[in-house]
Amino acid sequence: MSRNSSFAIVLEGGLVQAILVQDWPEHLPLPPFAVVDYDTEGAADHEITRFPIGNTEAEAICRSETPTVHEQCADSLSPRAVLTALDEPVVADAPDPLAIARGVGQSPLDLDARLTAAE
Repeated sequence: MSRNSSFAIVLEGGLVQAILVQDWPEHLPLPPFAVVDYDTEGAADHEITRFPIGNTEAEAICRSETPTVHEQCADSLSPRAVLTALDEPVVADAPDPLAIARGVGQSPLDLDARLTAAE
């Protein structure tokens, strides 16, 4: 069994300080997060990113942030613990993808064996 990943976005004074992920599969690369702040007042033009939303152009101060893996940091905030404290349903365990694939591959073999035995 593998665990479902949980995320936490840590803010201080309205600014993103960190993005944490817990139970991220080691074989997968960490996804980049787009951090978008629409408050552009006082920002220099080179700090502003323009991008489409539907048929209009939006502007914001943006950056890319890669999450930090909770398990690799001593004494870091646990996204799962925060979600549990909020009484959010957190799926403790998810089926292992490899076990699912093996089960799917085994099903036709089992059916064939039952049909052969019934003949």
